[in-house]
Amino acid sequence: MLFSSTLFLSIAYAGIYIPLPRLVKTGVFAVSFLLLYLYAPADTEERPLVCEKNRRDLKTSAIVTAGIIFVIAMILPEENIVGNVITWGVIIESVMTTPMIYYIFRRRYRNYEYYES
Repeated sequence: MLFSSTLFLSIAYAGIYIPLPRLVKTGVFAVSFLLLYLYAPADTEERPLVCEKNRRDLKTSAIVTAGIIFVIAMILPEENIVGNVITWGVIIESVMTTPMIYYIFRRRYRNYEYYES
C-alpha cells in the first residue's frame, strides 16, 4: 500500500511539475505500446491467466485502451496537466507489466505455465 500510494502521488506530482511536449508524449506512448505488446497481460499467482484466448483478448484490450488514452492525451493542449498525468500513468502501468517488476517484488512471472500440462 505504501508503494502504491507513493507511486500514485509521484504520477500526480510529475504531471503537474514535469511538462511533457507532444514529441516526448508520443515517444512515451510508443514505449508503452511496445511493453504492452510484449508483456501484457500481467497475471498473478492468485489469478493466473490460464486460457490462451483470454490472455490474447486482454492483451488486445490493453493495447486498444492505451491507444484511446493516447488519442485523449494528444487532443488535450500541450500544457494541460491532465495529459501529462495520463502519459506518466500509462508508462508506469506499462512498466509494471514487465518481468523486471515481478523479479523486484519476488513474484512468479507467466503463472499460466505452471497450470499447463
